[in-house]
Amino acid sequence: MRTWSYALAWNAAQRWRNEAYQRRVRRLQTEEVSKLVDSIRLSTQLRAKDLASKLRDSLDAEELTLLILRVDKELTWKEVAAVLSTPEKPLDNATLRKRFERVLEKLRQRAAAEAGDT
Repeated sequence: MRTWSYALAWNAAQRWRNEAYQRRVRRLQTEEVSKLVDSIRLSTQLRAKDLASKLRDSLDAEELTLLILRVDKELTWKEVAAVLSTPEKPLDNATLRKRFERVLEKLRQRAAAEAGDT
């Protein structure tokens, strides 16, 4: 009988404590959570666009053109070579791929530096 009364008192104390906590803490409604998530998503997207714009602005004209033709316009290496080659300075696919790798590495380093600054 004594164990039962202690268990009863313990459960009543736990219930009282939990109810007090529930009264102090206001739960977010689904609509509020959705607004918060949308706000965070928008902020993140804006920061990402701003960073991408900054990184692109840091490239010289040749690097930027290479990046735009390959990534944005989705040209093949052969097509990129045809666009960027001149009679005085013909370019082959391997040369352009290596330049592209260097551009990507430069962007990675600058993005890491920007991330470290914020």
